[in-house]
Amino acid sequence: MASCPPTKKARKAGKEGEEGPKVEEEDEDEVPEEIEDQCSDCHQSLAKLEKLLKPVLAEARPSHDKLSHLENASLTLTLCYTINSLFWVYLTTQGINPKTHGIKHELERVQKYMNQANIINERLKGEVPRVDEGAAKRFVKNALWDEESSSSKSRKRKQTEDKNQ
Repeated sequence: MASCPPTKKARKAGKEGEEGPKVEEEDEDEVPEEIEDQCSDCHQSLAKLEKLLKPVLAEARPSHDKLSHLENASLTLTLCYTINSLFWVYLTTQGINPKTHGIKHELERVQKYMNQANIINERLKGEVPRVDEGAAKRFVKNALWDEESSSSKSRKRKQTEDKNQ
């Protein structure tokens, strides 16, 4: 990773060693110290993340071969989503609105494929209930009004009522 930009204190220390009169920068050019601290913390966290991911990414290729196609696709989609999310954060830190950037479309596309992979995974496990098509057709057929069947039913009722009397 690239080294962190010098902090306010480091810039001032560098100025003191320069020859000539010391000229202080205007306050509007300087970044507030608390933001510099947050950026430094973020940089340190990313460096730790990089150290943690190096062994995982080094082993990822051989372990990819051991995974099923669905697991491999899920892992690839998760990595893709993570990278795109980090780019979203990067754009935000650069003052660019990611909602108007193409990254929004890319994240939505990856999410769509992740949902499809989850549906396939649930179907393979048998967690998604199956619809009994025959029963569904009977429900629909009986729920719909049919002129012929209703007139024949009413005739049958009248005939049974006449017999009972």
